[in-house]
Formats: sequence, C-alpha cells, structure tokens
Amino acid sequence: MIEIQSYDSSSSTYKLYLKLIDNIELSSDINSSNIELLFIKDICKRIEKSKTVLYVLKKMMILLD
Repeated sequence: MIEIQSYDSSSSTYKLYLKLIDNIELSSDINSSNIELLFIKDICKRIEKSKTVLYVLKKMMILLD
C-alpha cells in the first residue's frame, strides 16, 4: 500500500526536514549523505516560503495474519 502525504506553506512545517529524514534512508557514504540532507533542508525551506507543494510517497507495509 502507498500513502501520499502533501506539505505546503499552510501545513505544520516546523522542522519538516526532520520529519522527512526520519522516514528515508540516506546514502551510506558520508559525503553523499550530507549532500542529500542539505538538498532536503533546502526543499523544505522553499516550501515554507512559497506556494509550492511537496508530495511524499510512502510505502506502507501491511502485515496479514
């Protein structure tokens, strides 16, 4: 199952990048990981300051009994 979440300037975006990086796996290489983190922070700042909308797809695991 896939969940779609949207974030925009009216969303609760305080420290949005922390919410996002908690749910993703960054690269194992420290340099790449830092670049990815900076990119995510930049995107989140832009969302907070503009009318941009960010859609995040999240793959959900379903456990069946």
